[in-house]
Amino acid sequence: LLLPEEQALFPKLSIFVGRFFPEDVAQVCGVATASGLLDSLRGQSLLVWEESLGKTRYRMLPTVREYAADRLGNLTAELRRRHAEHFLEILDRADNQIRGKEQMVGIARITADLDNIRSGMETAIEVRDHRMVVRYSQAFGEFLQMKARFAELLMRNQQGLTTAQVLDDVQLIAGCQNNLGIAYANLPTGDRGANLKKAIGCHEAALRVYTEHDFPVQWAMTQNNLGAAYAKLPIGDR
Repeated sequence: LLLPEEQALFPKLSIFVGRFFPEDVAQVCGVATASGLLDSLRGQSLLVWEESLGKTRYRMLPTVREYAADRLGNLTAELRRRHAEHFLEILDRADNQIRGKEQMVGIARITADLDNIRSGMETAIEVRDHRMVVRYSQAFGEFLQMKARFAELLMRNQQGLTTAQVLDDVQLIAGCQNNLGIAYANLPTGDRGANLKKAIGCHEAALRVYTEHDFPVQWAMTQNNLGAAYAKLPIGDR
């Protein structure tokens, strides 16, 4: 009963995990009239809508999404890659906002797109796009730290480190090591002393690349993280 353009778009929407904005659909699915088509599908009870970040956002109910995904066919691989690239761009912009003057704006956007961001990183891992994996892990780091999600910070940077080692890129490796150190130093589970020793080892490994002369900013931040890890040690000469 759908119009031809609605029939074409409907299965493609299953590529989104959770909620999505019309501009996400326009970019990932290549549909210039996304807003009107989404509103039409909502009117036919195929989408649910809500207000988020001052805009209309849509989602599929799980059973509808499963039905749509079954009809996506050979478009799945290409759409998953475009989805991963799109949400990496969103994550990059939001990470820059978090580190600048629009901190709350960046946090709100990542929070709104968290399921799609995680899905995008998993796609990058599956297709072995190593640079995309590292970019995801690094751009995700500040948000995860601020939200105290240190177990996920650890997992994401372990994934990033593995791919950075495949690329044999010492700067990327050092960045992942530094973030791993932050995760280990703040893990709420496990042996506290052992975790802090791992944190110290990670920061020291990063400092073999981040020298004061070549990378003064990264060197200073890593030294600060290293000092924080030493200050938390529960063992040794206080």
